[in-house]
Amino acid sequence: MESALWVKALILGLVEGLTEFIPVSSTGHLIVVGEAMGFTGDRAATFEIFIQLGAILGVMWHYRGKVVSLALHAHDSTARRFVLNLFLAFLPAAVLGLLVHEYITAYLFGPITVAGALIVGGVLLLVIERWYRGRVLRPEGLDQLSTTDALLIGVAQTFALFPGVSRAGATIMGGLLRGLSRTTATEFSFFLAMPTMVAATLFDLWDSRSILQAGDAAFFGVGFVAAFVSALVVVRAFLSFVARHTFKVFAWYRIGFGLLVLLYFLPGSIVGSATLFVDVFVHLDQYLATFLEQYGAWVYLLLFLIIFAETGLVVAPILPGDSLLFVAGALAAAGGMDVTRLVVLLIAAAVLGDTVNYQVGAWVGPKVFTERSRFLNHKHLDRTRRFYEKHGGKTIALARFMPIIRTLAPFVAGVGTMPYRRFILYNVGGGVLWVVSFVMAGYFFGNLPQVESNLSLVILGIVALSLLPGVVEVLRSRGQQTG
Repeated sequence: MESALWVKALILGLVEGLTEFIPVSSTGHLIVVGEAMGFTGDRAATFEIFIQLGAILGVMWHYRGKVVSLALHAHDSTARRFVLNLFLAFLPAAVLGLLVHEYITAYLFGPITVAGALIVGGVLLLVIERWYRGRVLRPEGLDQLSTTDALLIGVAQTFALFPGVSRAGATIMGGLLRGLSRTTATEFSFFLAMPTMVAATLFDLWDSRSILQAGDAAFFGVGFVAAFVSALVVVRAFLSFVARHTFKVFAWYRIGFGLLVLLYFLPGSIVGSATLFVDVFVHLDQYLATFLEQYGAWVYLLLFLIIFAETGLVVAPILPGDSLLFVAGALAAAGGMDVTRLVVLLIAAAVLGDTVNYQVGAWVGPKVFTERSRFLNHKHLDRTRRFYEKHGGKTIALARFMPIIRTLAPFVAGVGTMPYRRFILYNVGGGVLWVVSFVMAGYFFGNLPQVESNLSLVILGIVALSLLPGVVEVLRSRGQQTG
């Protein structure tokens, strides 16, 4: 089996498990990621159906105690009422799904329709959250649901037949509209997923049985296991999250991701420019190699200017940083550039960029922070100064490894009048560590066969891992504020 196929199976399995039970649409993500990797067609569709079983087994394993209890105490009135509620909630989507399944598969499974559903769903999430705020909630617990609640949540689930809406999102929002707590609505969504997804998956697999081959067993197994493990982790983490937070972060994620999908897949002149930018970012290795071939040593100047702009211009935080350093290191290992010269130049660009950004912030700060400004006043400026007196050094150094934040941190340090000697110390130290880490990682690992054949995915992975600390810190801060 081709190693690239194993990588695709693992990635799609992780995407399925990570997105199935949160309100962002697993189907939408699988369609978009599959299109991006060139993994499409009947075989791909069958694979994506099969790995859903892995995800649903993950949630069944998490609730195995409750499932076994329901089976052993089927005579109990509470258990019978809960099973009846699940059946009533399952029924609307099951009936409508049988009627419109072929139409949906033929006409709605595409990145543009998914993007539209993601954006609209994100807006509706924000609207429902605003309506939900301050409402008097019903008593906590799955046993408090009425048959009317179950049926209406089932009706809400029918909207998820449209790819990109999200089954979890539709059912959870349906529960919120009925006055359920976030935890109760989420848990009922998980239980409702069991009959709904098992039935839908088995139906689709039977319909696609002619495509299945014995040789696909290992390939399908990789995706299945990845979906099971990642779903199990997400279910536990998501329950902890909803107990303390709103769903707004998922709403904004849907809107942002939907817009990116539209930019990438929509035709047109304006969108074409955005598509080119995304394409350059994802296939950075190909464009940089072409530039190196055509212009030779001028590539050093190009890399210097990009790193300088990404760190030195507060208006240019979306330029590639980590991924560019990694790709440059890989090209140096292939003999295209001298790695020592490359490292020295890029360290200089990074240090000079942060220094310019600091000086701009120091010049701008006193001019924009005035007593008359509601948001940019002296009170906020003093708070910024106190923060940088206490945490400025580690902020400047660690920000190097976080996109966008590394562009903003030196500017804010200048605004907060962080002592320049202290700033330059951490600026140089952080710059050296950042450049050497990513360039040498690309130099030693960028030309390995597994990495080289999937470099676009590696670039996306670097971006995702770089953004992760910032996302975690935002969620942690929100948790502390809520607590």
